[in-house]
Amino acid sequence: MKTYFTVYLGSTLLAIVTTAMVIHIARWFQLVDIPGIRNIHKKPIPRIGGVAIVVSMIALVLPVLLLPNVIGETFRLIQSKIIIVLCAAGLMFLIGFIDDIRGLRVRTKLFAQLTAALVVCAAGIRIESIPLADQLTLKLGWFSWIFTLVWIIGITNVILTFFNPAWFVRNGLFQYVR
Repeated sequence: MKTYFTVYLGSTLLAIVTTAMVIHIARWFQLVDIPGIRNIHKKPIPRIGGVAIVVSMIALVLPVLLLPNVIGETFRLIQSKIIIVLCAAGLMFLIGFIDDIRGLRVRTKLFAQLTAALVVCAAGIRIESIPLADQLTLKLGWFSWIFTLVWIIGITNVILTFFNPAWFVRNGLFQYVR
C-alpha cells in the first residue's frame, strides 16, 4: 500500500512541478490556444499539458519495476504487459501531442486510439468479467474485446472532453451539466 501511495503522491507532486515548466515551455514556443470565437478563455492557454502528466507518471511507474518488494516482483512478473500498456499510452500521448501542436483530423485520432486499444487487447489485457455482487460475476467471453475497446477509447475521449470545456460550449451541452 505504501508503494501505491508513494507512486500516486510522487507523480502528483511531480506533475505540479512539471506543469509549471511545461507552461513556460509552451509559452516560449508559442504552443498556446489563442482566444477566439471557438474558445471560452480570455488569454492564451498552453496546449501541451499532457507532457507534464505523462512525464510524471512514467518517472514514478518505471522505477517500481526495480523495487525489491512484493509490488516490484508482481510488476516484474507482468513486465511485458506493463510495457505494452505504456507503449499504447505512449502512442495515445504522441497523437495528442501532435494534435496540440499542429492539429489532426478526428479520424486520425480515432484510428490511433483504436490501434492502441487493439494492441492492448491482443496482448491479453482485457476486461473479461464484471463483478455484480459478492456471488455474481458477469463473464464477457469474446465480448471482452469489444467492451475493452469501447472502454479505452471512451475513457480517453471523456478525459479529453473533460479537459476541454470549450467542447461543451460549442455543442451546447452546458445546459445538461448543471
